[in-house]
Amino acid sequence: MPTTLLLHAAPELGERRRGELREDESRRAGGFRSPTDRARSATAALLLRQAVAEVTGSPAARARTSRWCRTCGTTGDHGRPVAVGADGAVLAGVHLSASHAGGSVLVAASTGAPVGVDVELVGGVRFTGFDEAALTPRERTALRSLPPAERDAWRARAWTRKESLLKATGHGLAVAPVRVGFEGDRLREWPPALDPDVAGGAVVVDVATLDAAAVPAGHVASLTVLSRVPAQVRVRAAG
Repeated sequence: MPTTLLLHAAPELGERRRGELREDESRRAGGFRSPTDRARSATAALLLRQAVAEVTGSPAARARTSRWCRTCGTTGDHGRPVAVGADGAVLAGVHLSASHAGGSVLVAASTGAPVGVDVELVGGVRFTGFDEAALTPRERTALRSLPPAERDAWRARAWTRKESLLKATGHGLAVAPVRVGFEGDRLREWPPALDPDVAGGAVVVDVATLDAAAVPAGHVASLTVLSRVPAQVRVRAAG
């Protein structure tokens, strides 16, 4: 059974510990215009290294991360987060994911199966055209059956399920979310491109059901583990 570590923190953590950032992490954070976005990026970088240290049993000072792009097959400044050794080579068997929105930063790490995590503000899906761009026809039908007051939270939850899955597979938004469909937290529709990734199963959970403290009010978050069996998830705040 895969064991997954889920760390959460507020963006202020990155401001308090900004001096601990490595050069590439500082450069990535500095690329954001908004001070809040810079703080969120810095917090995610710190949490990723902390998570790598915990799941590998290595000293935190030696933990390193980079980015790996499934499309171009290289490590560098874009793509999903990965753990790397001192030589820069990707550490096989260590799986990472990170997400931040509003007042929440989440990082997932596993040595048992690929993982993906996504957090969104409920208000972030409140725009014209979201349903057509993100939801399958079956999901749109399910959405219309809900009271209007419940629809934005449903939309946000649907989005985080899709994005956490696509992060776990490494495809990200290279696969259109409208081609991935859920019924509750069960994956029901996906394009052939995902067949190799989901053949071994996909377990998707609402993070708030694991630990309500990990998801601030006005946010929703989902965690995906590519496995046939439910993952054991350890959730805790990072400080």
